[in-house]
Amino acid sequence: MVCQHLSAIPFIVSASDLIAIVPVELLNLFQPITRLKTVRLPFEIPPVDIHQYWHPRTVSDPAAQFLRELIFSVAQEQPKS
Repeated sequence: MVCQHLSAIPFIVSASDLIAIVPVELLNLFQPITRLKTVRLPFEIPPVDIHQYWHPRTVSDPAAQFLRELIFSVAQEQPKS
């Protein structure tokens, strides 16, 4: 199954017999309003590479630079356990 938006997954899973692997932050956000059961994976998931792409016209735009730097900064943060 393909889902167009990450935030729909908890509702789809809680109303079906499907399972999903989602970030713990998403689980924590939706668990109070959905019926979800959590199970720890029996294996480690490798890290995900994140790439940013933008049009050359926006390379010097201060707003675009700010947004790229903010996204990079947030992506570098370690998840809270």
